[in-house]
Amino acid sequence: MKTKSNNLLLRLVTKEDLAQLEKILRTEIRLTAEETKAEIKEEISQSSSKVLSVLDEFLKELEASQDERTLSAHQQEQTTEKLENHELRITALEGQKYPASP
Repeated sequence: MKTKSNNLLLRLVTKEDLAQLEKILRTEIRLTAEETKAEIKEEISQSSSKVLSVLDEFLKELEASQDERTLSAHQQEQTTEKLENHELRITALEGQKYPASP
């Protein structure tokens, strides 16, 4: 029975009907592909934005760390210079001869 109804249906469907159905299906497929493409682009854009935000925070922290190291190195250099200066002054003072106390 099913075979008879299928055969009858196939006889009732014309080539023009099939062409129109094909056109409708192609349009639906194209629209679905465009929607999917737009969704993927949006997801990529959101992901990129998140990555850039995290990267920006990381770079800010890195820059602050570099600034701290630069400042620390400068302070250590100043301290080393003062220490060397004090050592020279102490050596000079120790080398002086003082008259004997009465």
